Amino acid sequence: MPPLKAAFEAYKMENYMRNESIMIKNPLWILKVIFGGIGIIMLSIGVILLIQTFDFIDSAVVVEAEITKIESDITNDGETRHRAYVDYEYNGEEYGRVKLDEYSESMYEGKKITVYIDSDNPGEVRLKSMVYFVPVVFMGLGALFFSIGAVFVVIDIKKKRKERALIKNGRKVFGEIQGGFADKTYRVNGKNPYRFKCTYYDVNSGQPVICISDRTWENPDMHVGKQVLIYVDSNDSSHYYVDLDSISKYG
Repeated sequence: MPPLKAAFEAYKMENYMRNESIMIKNPLWILKVIFGGIGIIMLSIGVILLIQTFDFIDSAVVVEAEITKIESDITNDGETRHRAYVDYEYNGEEYGRVKLDEYSESMYEGKKITVYIDSDNPGEVRLKSMVYFVPVVFMGLGALFFSIGAVFVVIDIKKKRKERALIKNGRKVFGEIQGGFADKTYRVNGKNPYRFKCTYYDVNSGQPVICISDRTWENPDMHVGKQVLIYVDSNDSSHYYVDLDSISKYG
């Protein structure tokens, strides 16, 4: 491979690993972005649809209509799809076989229903009882997705706060890297990150204590036997933080 091309490939790989390292250091960011983004988009669509519905109702006219035809067919997925048609009169003119955009199980041929029609386009009709249905669905789902994203934000904030508290108030001990393993519960672009397995000796019992690090793209096998700084909660040794960045300094 020519030197220039080899250098370019090395740069791409370095940049790729750097980006994935950022994702791994904050693995919840993907979920926050996905759920939060979808929530904001759906909320925005719901608000826009709601405003459009308000505008429509302001200029709409309420009339009584009759369901004159209900058609049904089977989709490729095996689901039954229904279409309802209505007849009504407006300004002395008869409008027949106008398709409704909505359908409910309570509909039947011959049923009298109340609808909104566009005064400028009397052929546009909406079922009064369901006129807010679509905006409410979008806003409800948007709020749900946004709330899920917010939960992940709270989890991430608590995790970072815990790490900062351990770094500030925790007991510093040096552990030895024993190896590690691939974390099969998490994957980015088809690759699993690693977790380091480290041990330190408790000052009171003299027994070895095993600590597992957060996810990282660094291969633990390259650091076996090196020293790493671990921050341990003085009141509960099960709470700790393995500072992998300290390997380059103390390893």
